[in-house]
Amino acid sequence: MTDAQIAACRAAFEDVKRAYAKDASQSPIDAKTRFYDVLMEGADNPEAERMLRSIHIRVSQLRALSLSSSERRQTSLKELSSLVEAICARDCALAENLERLSLSLNRQGLPKLCFV
Repeated sequence: MTDAQIAACRAAFEDVKRAYAKDASQSPIDAKTRFYDVLMEGADNPEAERMLRSIHIRVSQLRALSLSSSERRQTSLKELSSLVEAICARDCALAENLERLSLSLNRQGLPKLCFV
């Protein structure tokens, strides 16, 4: 990622934090969508972007349910904060591992979430 893309990533994360705190005109879903848009742009990989956008559309429906929980919002902010710091440090391996861990943990919570 370029310095400008990293700055955009930080700014998008700040928007997510404000949206989660309900201090913004932007909804949490919109803010998080923008955050992932910035990540995909910075990745500069059209094939990965195509796959991720497909997944993102499906996950957004579940995200609306999960983000209604203040506990989940706090966990999400911690996960994103760690991811942003890894990206800003240009530590690709750490960023990948953090995202894999996040996906794994979120997957474990899906059955409970789906039956709430």
